[in-house]
Amino acid sequence: MRSILVLGLVFGLASAIPSATAPLPFRLVNTSDLIVPVMLDGQGPFRFLFDTGSTRTTVSAKMAYRLRLRPVAKTVMVTPAGRSTRLVALLERLTVGAAGPTSVRAMIVPDDDLGHGIDGLVGQDVLAALTYTIDYTQGHVMWHPSGVEHVSGVRLPLEFSEGRPIVSLRQRADKSNALQLIPDSGADALVLFARPGRGLPFLTLLDVGGLRTLGGQQLVRWVRVDDLDVGAIRLRDQIAVIVSRPEADAPLGDGLLPLHLFARVTFDGTRKELIVEAR
Repeated sequence: MRSILVLGLVFGLASAIPSATAPLPFRLVNTSDLIVPVMLDGQGPFRFLFDTGSTRTTVSAKMAYRLRLRPVAKTVMVTPAGRSTRLVALLERLTVGAAGPTSVRAMIVPDDDLGHGIDGLVGQDVLAALTYTIDYTQGHVMWHPSGVEHVSGVRLPLEFSEGRPIVSLRQRADKSNALQLIPDSGADALVLFARPGRGLPFLTLLDVGGLRTLGGQQLVRWVRVDDLDVGAIRLRDQIAVIVSRPEADAPLGDGLLPLHLFARVTFDGTRKELIVEAR
């Protein structure tokens, strides 16, 4: 579970809209890690994670040294396990499939935080303005430069708050309390934040253990969620992690929605829509 939510610095970004529809193949590792080829400043391809739940693109310390990147700022990284400060460097030309090249300020993180053989991570600072489908059945990302009218599935309004996408999910068991979840390709399980004044779906406690993310470690509860309604799609008996969050972190929403639970997921950055298709 590698999702990164970054607060602090906000930079302008000129994202290049894909001009071709050639699919971008990905390798799926550990259920949720989408590894894609990325070009950096004309070099590569390098192995990057494609992570819709992360606000900030990152590079490993080893990659930053290889490209001779110089830190230009600092930022605060927020994950379900806590906060930490990271250096930021400029990547002048990042290309991921048909998208790019684009200029982006990337966080520099320790090599071990990304996993063995991973050079970086593509986040929403690159992806937010684009329209694309993550096809888990075919193992590729398909770009949509001309719209998604033909894409089938359940359509959900998509909002962006402090650089992260959020969907509001009404629950049939509790119509007065919609869940605000981050659609996250980097989450290997459903994550729910326990916050004062916010209710959770009906669940069964299974175990207590540790959660490790890029921000550190935290004690969490593992539970089974009886029913989770994603529009017209009902997910039953989902294993989830309950993470305690202080009220100050309310802007992070109510949790993370893992996208590998679906056959295909489309982000329409122009119309601010999320389209999900059941397996």
